[in-house]
Amino acid sequence: MTSHHLLLIIMLPLALARLQAASDTDVTILEAHHVVIEDQQVTIIAEALTTVIVVSADHDPSFRGTTFLGRASSRVTVKSDRATFIIQRSVPEFHDPEGTHARMREQVQKIADEAWAMTVQSATELKDGKPVGRIGYYHPEIVIKDNLIIAITGRGYLYPQKK
Repeated sequence: MTSHHLLLIIMLPLALARLQAASDTDVTILEAHHVVIEDQQVTIIAEALTTVIVVSADHDPSFRGTTFLGRASSRVTVKSDRATFIIQRSVPEFHDPEGTHARMREQVQKIADEAWAMTVQSATELKDGKPVGRIGYYHPEIVIKDNLIIAITGRGYLYPQKK
């Protein structure tokens, strides 16, 4: 893998987060009950609607329907009456043992820091009772009980409300 491929792998999710890119799990908060802001995570207890991409088959190049990472998939929306949503800070993993891409590493870290600052600002607004955008998760762990989502944990971002 070349350093350019590595850069693309690192930068793409962070750049997409800045643009409110499509994540694989989106949470729309209907009513927040509790918000805790920490250094490396934000915890929100809320009533919400969550749209999740679920995979329904193995990779099949001949499949012509909706796919996610090359596998047949569907989007489903699941209700949460009272769930815990833990948004973990995304920490860029940058493999550069020779230190030849220090500037690139700084740029990636700056984007990650800005995205996390956006999350903290949005969480502060939510805590103050103001409306926010959605939580966008990327490959989270989801717990479902009695056909309701009761918890989601993973790397993601809390976006501000669109103006």
